[in-house]
Amino acid sequence: MAAQITRNLVFETCLFTDEITGKVYYCLLAQSAWKTYQGEHPDCAGSKDFARGFKRGYADYLEYGDCSTHPVPPQRYWKIHHETPQGRAATVAWLDGFRAGAAAAKASGYRELIIVPIGKGSPSPPGMPAPPLPAPSPGDGTLPPGMPAAPPAEELPHPHALPDAPPLPPNGGG
Repeated sequence: MAAQITRNLVFETCLFTDEITGKVYYCLLAQSAWKTYQGEHPDCAGSKDFARGFKRGYADYLEYGDCSTHPVPPQRYWKIHHETPQGRAATVAWLDGFRAGAAAAKASGYRELIIVPIGKGSPSPPGMPAPPLPAPSPGDGTLPPGMPAAPPAEELPHPHALPDAPPLPPNGGG
């Protein structure tokens, strides 16, 4: 039992360390992407709230996948001092930045390197050749690119009648 406890503690410690390392790495990538974005979009460079949202959206996309449809601003934007026209503008800037950051992260292709491939049909990392696709199903030829073909149809046996059930044993006979 002591060995199992030790193994669990070591495993959980390694898992936690890896998660924290990942979060730090995603934030560093977001900071680098923000600098690039600033150079390409000087009109957004002055808003601290847009920058915060951009970085959070970038890092969140890398860690969790596409979460840009319903982002929730941090609690700092929920406070009473943000219930002003300036506060509302700051919240909207954060949301716009979040969406822009998530879009930039998606365009970067980094998430495909984060996702662990499993089994058949897993996406190849950018720059790697994709595995060959199966041949299209006979007769249809209308598969969209990247969609695997259906397996060939298997001929099932024709149903047949079951034999009559054997007679039940007499009471006490069995």
